[in-house]
Amino acid sequence: MSVLPACAHSAALERGRQIHNFASRIGLDSNTSIQTALLAMYAKCLSVFQKTYVSHGRGSEAVSTVEDMIGAGLQPDNITFTGLLSGCSHSGLVDVGLKYFDCMKTVHSVEPRVEHYACVVDLLGCAGRVVEAIDLVSKKPMQAGPSIWGALFSACRKHHNLEIAEIAARKLFILEPDNSGNYVLLSNIYMLTLACGRRWTI
Repeated sequence: MSVLPACAHSAALERGRQIHNFASRIGLDSNTSIQTALLAMYAKCLSVFQKTYVSHGRGSEAVSTVEDMIGAGLQPDNITFTGLLSGCSHSGLVDVGLKYFDCMKTVHSVEPRVEHYACVVDLLGCAGRVVEAIDLVSKKPMQAGPSIWGALFSACRKHHNLEIAEIAARKLFILEPDNSGNYVLLSNIYMLTLACGRRWTI
């Protein structure tokens, strides 16, 4: 009861996890006061999860943290899922990220938003699965914005998919007509295509 708030205050997540495991082993995890302290500790550490694990590509730790939070009775919200999906993308955990995306609504009653779709498009795109990414874009319930098309566009450059790059570029030219970066990126893709001896149509 005394140590868990200290862990929360210092964002000492690993130490808090050890205490959680110890409490479970000796049967204290069902105690209401302990459960409250665990919830507070994991909630406090959530901001650290967002800033540290995600930004440094530590997707496995992000997944483990979220699972610990769920185990402690703290339900993930849309912000948690954004951080989790982003962490999976940065760490190449494609199947894990897709699993969590699929269970957002059905298990946790969190309606996927534009930012979640953007994370999954980036997740698939980084893995070279750009065809699956554009298929996801075409099936989503809301209109795709610059974040989604931008993630797909960048993935097409990395994996040299000119056909889908042109689709994404046309969307971005409409959505962001003053963003010169999109024109530069498409030009770079054309140059890479030329270097590979391929032709294009526009």
